[in-house]
Amino acid sequence: RSRRSWAIWGGDSAQYILLARSLATGHGYHELWTPGGPAHAFYPPLFPAFLVPAELLGLGNFLAHHLIVVLCALGCLALTALLFRPHLGEGGATVAAALLAVSTFFVMSLLRVLSEVPFLLLTLLAFLALQRFRRTGAAGHAFAAGDAVAAAWLTRSAGVALFVAVVPFVLLRPGLAAGRRALAAALFLGEV
Repeated sequence: RSRRSWAIWGGDSAQYILLARSLATGHGYHELWTPGGPAHAFYPPLFPAFLVPAELLGLGNFLAHHLIVVLCALGCLALTALLFRPHLGEGGATVAAALLAVSTFFVMSLLRVLSEVPFLLLTLLAFLALQRFRRTGAAGHAFAAGDAVAAAWLTRSAGVALFVAVVPFVLLRPGLAAGRRALAAALFLGEV
């Protein structure tokens, strides 16, 4: 990496990109960087799957993959504003999104092709669906939350914590049997 480089290349970023290339070229979820190309069992597969379109379109370079992470980051800012709007109003929600945009971890995450930003996007989506489920009790919102939780878990192993937090939230709400069934179905379908 040169001193003038705006992005950090190598390590985990390279592994994610090579896993995406393995998926895109029909080799399954295998380690192309290891002799014999064994099946990969360390990173969950959804983030490399996010990168596959860049591979399929022949844009399999760092910049194209990086653009996918940047698009996820823009989604994070929008979802942050939506999540905080009911609590802080329009101005406060904009400030919350701006604080995320300038936070050191968020900015540093944009310099790599890593799963942190897509994971945050899916986590915010789950929280937004839960916020709406709490307000309306609609089974569709519970289903959306379950989908987002399952997707987050398939993006980063840390998603198991989200699962442990969300499931009791829905299951312990009284009188919401339809929501509980929807969450269970979403989580089951997400894990199949």
